[in-house]
Amino acid sequence: MLYDDNDGTLTYFEDENNNGNLFDDLATGAAVARFLDDTVSNSFAVTFVRANEYTRTIKINVTLENIDLSILATDSFELGTYEDSVTY
Repeated sequence: MLYDDNDGTLTYFEDENNNGNLFDDLATGAAVARFLDDTVSNSFAVTFVRANEYTRTIKINVTLENIDLSILATDSFELGTYEDSVTY
């Protein structure tokens, strides 16, 4: 967890209106949002959870060059491409 303004309140709990947008939560008379304002340390019950999606794609090309075996001689021999994608 993060303390963006070092006020002792975790940034996650500085979402006053519980909408997931920390930038629209300003204390009365404040010029910056609560999570960046070290003079305000109110903590709010937050139930909003933003879904996260992470995709990792791996692609590997394998090419052997200048091969000279007794049964095979070639300048380039492509073994193919392996591609895999996983979404969490």
